[in-house]
Amino acid sequence: MKILLWNLSQLGVVLLSLAALVVAWRAGSTWLHDGRRFGNALLGAAAVLLGAAAAVLEYRAGPSAGLLSWLRLPAAMALPVMFIILLRALRRRDAIALSTARDAPFDHATGLPNHALLLRQIVPALARSRREGSSAIILVTGIDGFAAVQDRHGPGAAAEMLRSLATILADATRAGDLSGHVEPAVLGTLLPAATGEAAERIANRLRSLASERLVDPEMSGRRPTVSVGIAVVGDGVEPAALEEAISSALSAYRMARDAGGDQLRLAPEPPARSAGVPA
Repeated sequence: MKILLWNLSQLGVVLLSLAALVVAWRAGSTWLHDGRRFGNALLGAAAVLLGAAAAVLEYRAGPSAGLLSWLRLPAAMALPVMFIILLRALRRRDAIALSTARDAPFDHATGLPNHALLLRQIVPALARSRREGSSAIILVTGIDGFAAVQDRHGPGAAAEMLRSLATILADATRAGDLSGHVEPAVLGTLLPAATGEAAERIANRLRSLASERLVDPEMSGRRPTVSVGIAVVGDGVEPAALEEAISSALSAYRMARDAGGDQLRLAPEPPARSAGVPA
């Protein structure tokens, strides 16, 4: 009878050890394919419990297990295997999410076009403005302290603030202005047929609306602010001239942000060149 019970305990060790490894693998596989985090937490806990149960059974079998003592190995491996799989899956998911966000035509949080699509949309508007003999301005804006908000409150709160900024930007700009993302957390707008003075008025209206309507996720009573950079679109081929202006406006925006935020900075005037000469 004792021999039978001992054999049954060893069989239990085998089955529980294999089950622990299968559950750990399933946890990593599920995370990789659909990202159900609550389900994976339960699967991970199940893997740990199964591994622990297998180890207890093997221990109770005593030293007489002899050659079967190697059966402890799968149970001991279950937990580290699970974490290795999950870490690799997380890295792959992050890389895929980053690539998808970069290549997607519209930002999932704001619904605005991302950089590549924005550039395609504003090229005709710039060409039309040039035909009318008018100048064009690139305005760039972002929320001060946005990275800290994302770190402390997570991507959900950060996305909500970006949505609010997109709405505020639409209210501050004119009907014919075209907005989108120049960076994942930075919005840009082409102001066709606009002078520098008109762009500054729009920028100051944007800053005022942002201080009134943006909500601090910490509910501390502090009003979030935005920084703004402005650059004139120079001469040259439209796509290159726009990229140059976006880069200049981004530099001005970063200077305003790094100087304490809630500021407007103007980029230097672009060099004069012929419309047929690449920027």
